[in-house]
This record gives sequence, C-alpha cells and structure tokens, in this order.
Amino acid sequence: MSAVDFFANKGNQESVLEEISVFGDAELKAAFVRLFNPPAAADPYLTGSAAITESEIAQMQAAPDNDVQQEIVRHSSGEAVRCLIARFRLSLAGERALLQRKDKSLLEFYFSRYALYEDAQELLVRTAAKKQERYEILLAYIARHQLCAEALAEAVRRRLQTILEAYLKRYPLGSRVLFFLGLGSSTAEDRKKIDFLLPLLHRPQDKLMLALEIREHFRLAKLKEYAFCRDVSALLRDLPADAAVKIDLRLTPKEECALINSGNRQTFWLYGYGCSLSEEGERALIDRNDKKMFSGYVDRQALSDAGLRYLISEGREELFKTYVRRRRLNREMRAFLHCYGSSQMTEFYRSLGCFWPY
Repeated sequence: MSAVDFFANKGNQESVLEEISVFGDAELKAAFVRLFNPPAAADPYLTGSAAITESEIAQMQAAPDNDVQQEIVRHSSGEAVRCLIARFRLSLAGERALLQRKDKSLLEFYFSRYALYEDAQELLVRTAAKKQERYEILLAYIARHQLCAEALAEAVRRRLQTILEAYLKRYPLGSRVLFFLGLGSSTAEDRKKIDFLLPLLHRPQDKLMLALEIREHFRLAKLKEYAFCRDVSALLRDLPADAAVKIDLRLTPKEECALINSGNRQTFWLYGYGCSLSEEGERALIDRNDKKMFSGYVDRQALSDAGLRYLISEGREELFKTYVRRRRLNREMRAFLHCYGSSQMTEFYRSLGCFWPY
C-alpha cells in the first residue's frame, strides 16, 4: 500500500499523525510531512532573482503588498513597472523605490497619474538639494502637482530657489507653509528665511500671508525692514476676488475697510468667523451695500448698536431686512427704529411678529 492510499483510508490528518507517532514508523511519518506540509515556496519577487512580467501584472486582482512592490520596481523592466503603475497606485514604499530607481521617464509617467504621498514629497525635496537629476525630477513633479506644506517649507529651508520660483508662479504659497517654517525661534534664522522667501512672492495673497505671519512675532514686526507688515491695507485692496486668505489676527479699522472694499467675500467671511468688525468696518460694510457680503457676515456676527444706528439712519432697507430676518433688535434699537427708521423698515419689522415698539 502506498503512503497516499494509507493516509486516504485513515481519515483526518490529526488521527494519522497520532497513529504514526504511536507506532514510530519514521518512513510513514516522513511521507505524511511531505504530503500534507510541503515546504513554503520562496517568493521570487522578494529574492530579486526573478523579475515580474507585464502578463503577470495583468493577472493581478489587487495591488501587491509593500515588499513585493519594492522588488517589482527595483528589478523588473520599465515596461513591467509602467504596467503596474497603470493598474495600481504605488504604496509609500513603492514610491520610495521608484524615486531611488532614478528613471525620469518612468517617474513622469507616474506623476501623470498620481500625486506622491507627503513623505515621498519631502524625500524628493531633500534629495533634490543634493543631486542635480533629482532637481529635474522635482521640477517635473511641480509641473503637475502642488507640494504639501511640509515639503514646500523644506524647499524654503534648503534654499531651492529655482524650484520655488517655478512653484510660486504656478501655485499659491498656502498658509500652512508658514506654520511649518517655524518662525519665532531665532530672529537671525527667521530673517534668513523671510529675506529669501519675500522676493519670490508675486501674488498679493502670498505677500499678505507672510506679512500677517511676521506681525504675529513682535521681535520681527518691530524691525524697520519689515515695516510693510504693520499696514497691509494695500495688499488687502489688491486681493483677487477668488483668493481665500485665513486671517487669524485682528486687523486695524483701516485694514478692515480695505478688505471690505476689495470685494473679496471669501477672505472677508473667513475674517468674520473669528473677529467682529470695528465701528469703521461696519460702516464700510453698510456703505458697500453688498447684500451677499453683508448676509454672510451677519450670519456669524451681530452688528454693534452703533452699526445698527448707522444702518437704520442711512435707510438701507434691503440690508436691514436681511439683518432682522436673522437677528432681533434689542429694546434700545427698537426705540431707535421707531423714531428714526423709515415706514417700510418699521412695517417689515412688525410683520415678523416681533415685540413692538418696546
């Protein structure tokens, strides 16, 4: 009887192994191990001894794991790697291996489909500071994709001027970059970063963000070289209508008026989330008579009594209706409306069912 027949007649594997152990038949035990516990086949992609082919990639139902991706990218042909990229986005490990391969055409093929992971972007920036061929690869990357804030801050720290010039002509700076620059630790180091970055900025919103960041650091703001950051009215007036700059500090009344008169609603609303307007700012908002800008602000902030008096006395009926649909007047303002408001204003307020007049 062959070993296979013997095992087939004996039932499950556990009972067979127990019987072999009792009778001590070394030959049968060896046959059992060979039949039911074959040695694990070595993965050829982990040894580097065999490269995967395009046809094998085409049969894959899911992306291979990190180790296998690295070996495919390192050892397979360019066409096989292209086939893999066309089917799956690489993992971070796969992207690192692709960057190490230094094949510009293959990298451009990858960039045409995917953005790099943030860690891979930082790696590319760090190596670009040391190797010319990586410089060209980084230029090819930013021709298609924005850099993450950490990678862009790293480019500033490493003084990659050509990269930054090309990048800032194409993309906005972004507020998070300034956070990762880490201003405030050393005045001398901060000045080096600012003096390098400032001439590269061409967009008003980029200059505005840097000016506001400098203003938050007293030691920097008091330097005469950075006097421009103490009054950013001109930068606010020049903001493009589609720019959205998050302003985390209180502007002066003059700057608030400049922001309102720029007509940039997105930036104004972002400012209104955290700061209520000064009396001058409220007057500028009412005088602008932009119903959409006004309604976006009063959704977040109430007007002061001085602002309401100005709104009523100026007879801005549409803005008044917009305001009282969202907020009720206090007793003093109801009395002011009763005495100085137009008949249309008073009738509209009564129609809302509000307590009248006191």
